[in-house]
Amino acid sequence: ARMFPYRRLSIQRKLQVTTLVAVAVALFLSCVAFVTYDLVVFRHSLVRDLETLAEIVGANSTAALSFGDQNAAVELLSALRAKPHIKVALIYSSDGKVFADYHRPGESRASTVPWPQPNGVWFEPNRLILFHLIMLGNRPIGVLYLESDLEEMHQRLVQFAWTILIVLILASLPALALARKLQNAIAAPLLHLASTAKLVAVQKDYATRAIRQNEDELGD
Repeated sequence: ARMFPYRRLSIQRKLQVTTLVAVAVALFLSCVAFVTYDLVVFRHSLVRDLETLAEIVGANSTAALSFGDQNAAVELLSALRAKPHIKVALIYSSDGKVFADYHRPGESRASTVPWPQPNGVWFEPNRLILFHLIMLGNRPIGVLYLESDLEEMHQRLVQFAWTILIVLILASLPALALARKLQNAIAAPLLHLASTAKLVAVQKDYATRAIRQNEDELGD
């Protein structure tokens, strides 16, 4: 109450503030619901795209693993430069050792290499991790590791934040104009009652009567 003297505002201002707050809260919650849904769908899309990429790379690396051709495997992984969000890609041989690796240009090589795991994909704070078994027929001959950043999702969040801000600002203008028109239905009778009461109190004119304006509780 000290920071924002709501109780001291006129009835018109209170109605305007109440309307704007209600509109802003409703729009904000609607935007948050939309953004949440979009992010859930987008996360599923990221996983699906990474799994598809793993299927392609894994299928193309079977020959290199079968013949022990590391140069061919490295050349295969180097094509991931076309995927700027892929940070690290590793191909493990069947004995669990790194057979070929790829690091995004400018990406520092980690001192520790993750231990190969079965098929799996999960999110971490700033990256998406995927392990994919490389199969030759029914026999696993290696494991593919892919690590993707989440920069695209972060950029999407920033864009949504700006969109929500712009929507709230633009929606507030017609809401304020509408509130000014609709407030008269409530404010005018109250102001009339207040002026009548003030006239009676100041001038002691007990014959003064308020004129009924609405057929509602205020009119009564």
